[in-house]
Order: sequence, then structure tokens, then C-alpha cells
Amino acid sequence: MTDNGRLLSTTLVIIVIGYCLYWYRGFGPGDVGSEEIIESEIIDHIRFLSDDKRAGRYPGTRESKDVISYLIKQFKSFGLSPGGTNNSYTQSFSVMDGIELGANNQLIIEDESLEIENDYIPLWFSGNGNLSADVVFAGYGFDIKNDSLTWNDYNDLDVDGKWVMMMRHSPERDNPHSIYAPYAELHKKMVVARDRGAAGILYISQIEDSTLLPLRFHPGYSKAGVPAIHLSNEIADELLGSIGRSRRQIQAKMNRSLTPVTFYIPNLIISASVELKSIYIRAANVLGKVTSRNHRYRDEYIVVGAHFDHLGYGGPGTGSRKPDTTAIHNGADDNGSGTAGILELAHKLQSNRKLLKRSVLLIGF
Repeated sequence: MTDNGRLLSTTLVIIVIGYCLYWYRGFGPGDVGSEEIIESEIIDHIRFLSDDKRAGRYPGTRESKDVISYLIKQFKSFGLSPGGTNNSYTQSFSVMDGIELGANNQLIIEDESLEIENDYIPLWFSGNGNLSADVVFAGYGFDIKNDSLTWNDYNDLDVDGKWVMMMRHSPERDNPHSIYAPYAELHKKMVVARDRGAAGILYISQIEDSTLLPLRFHPGYSKAGVPAIHLSNEIADELLGSIGRSRRQIQAKMNRSLTPVTFYIPNLIISASVELKSIYIRAANVLGKVTSRNHRYRDEYIVVGAHFDHLGYGGPGTGSRKPDTTAIHNGADDNGSGTAGILELAHKLQSNRKLLKRSVLLIGF
């Protein structure tokens, strides 16, 4: 989950729990299973949702489906009407959850077919397709012009229909507060090159990097529409060495002068085919309706929701703050607590629906 997503979830939890406490103060405690907002019921819901048996509630898993069944059972027991599709309590959908290599991947340089995952790797945002074209080198791939910084690696460089080779990172790679940091992300560099007419992107590493980037799914990135490939250091060094250049020399010059280094690579045609396959999972929202008895406003809805999913066992691409650690992420407060609040509100609102001016749609997503 992104930082923005965590902020939204935290805000929602505060709102939901605050509303629960408002009703709690107004009506006082009751027995477990009562129509009142009571602490023990909230705790019971959180314990169920964050138990190790839920395995972190990752979308599409058996454990996530167990939670969906639990929410439906609760909504039904409170007397909520179905709010999903086809008069059900669910709204099912597919969501992209991974990426893998397809069968048609190839990179040919000077009649030599290179080995995927050893000599090169398509990146997660690469477009699928075939390209055979000339190669130009465009420094760090920057096109920056603002009040504090001007750097354009594309001045006097014709990239239309060509491969654009560029170096990863920036002149200040280890400074998270660098003025270059907002422009150093690989996907942003791809967009800049593509919008200038580049037909494909070849990334090479700085001398501090030793390995290829893994093919790993990153949520939220759109496909490039053009092939985007990371070359190994060995292949990059061979290509640059053939014209008397090196990554070390190029990097040192750009970092020292803070100016572009760009050039054409003559007599070189690189041919590639890229096929990446998206992996989708089925997930579902859970929706229940508390219908107002006010005939004038009953078709107007107040929507209250909280996400019940979490990060599963963590790992790369899940949003875990420790992506290298594989362990159950229980998610009691992200967002088991908010989901528990939704359930308590559902019970309270349904039992007091005669007081409601408008209907309420409660969603676990």
C-alpha cells in the first residue's frame, strides 16, 4: 500500500472509530451481539481479521475469501440488504497482481542472441512488441527545465524511431533530497523518451550497480507502449567499449560537470521482441445497505467504507515496509480496526434505521 493509501486508511479509521465512540457514549454498553456499539465486539472483529489464520488477508487468497464470507455473514445477521451485483453482497472484479515473461522474448545484437535474465531483462512497465532500430545515447534521459534546474539530454539529438540508451539514477543517486530525485525514476525517464519519439528504451547501470533489476510487479504503473529493457553491465560495457567509451568515463563526466553527455552509436542495429504476461486475480468488495424509511430521501446514500485486505506475507511489490522479509502482516490497524468499525456501525444503523433520513451503503473493499 502506498503512503497516500495508508494516510487515507488511517483517516478513515479515525472517522469510523470516532463515530463508533459517539454512539457508544450516547447509548452505553450492552451485551455481546447487542445492537449497541461495544468495545468487546470491536475487539472480537479485529482479532478475527488479524489472526494468523487470515494470513494477512491478501486479495484473491483463500484467507481473503474467508474474510469476505465473514463480512457477508455479519451483514446478513444485522439485517442489511445486499448492495452488490445481482442482488448479492459482493461486487467482484479482476485486479492485476503480477507479471511474468511470455514465450516471445529475444534480444539480438550483431547477430548474437543474448540470454534473458542474464544479459538483459524487460522491465515491468515495458510494452510488448518488436523493434529493430539504431541506438542513441541520451545521458541520464533528463528533460528538465524549471526555476532551479535546467538539464536536457535531448537537445540536438534525433531519437525518433530509435532505441534510446540512458543511464539509471542521477548525478546524486545517494541523496534522497537531491534536486534530481524527482526525475530519476525509470518510468518517468521512459515517458520523456517516448514522448520525444523514441521507439524503445535501453537502460544501463551506474558503476555502483552490479546486477540486473528483477522482473517484479509494481502496482500503479501503466505500460510503456514501447519496449523497455535493462542491459547487464557486461553487455553495456561491450557496446560502449566498441566506440571507445565506458560507463565509468561517461558517469564521471556527467556527475562532475552536471551537463549532458549524448552521442550516436554508429553502425549498430539492435533487434528485440518483448512479451510480458500480466497475472490477474479475482477479488471482491462486500456491500450492505441500510435503507431509510424516509420516502423522499431513501434513494440518496451516505457511503461508509474501509478496506479489509492487507499485505499477506509481505515481500516485494506488496507495499510492505520490509519487502525483503517474508512474514504474516496481520494488519490489525491497517485496516482491521476500520473494518471492525464498519461492522459495528452497520449493526447500530440498521437497528436505528427509522431515525435515518438517507440510506447508508457500507462497503468492505
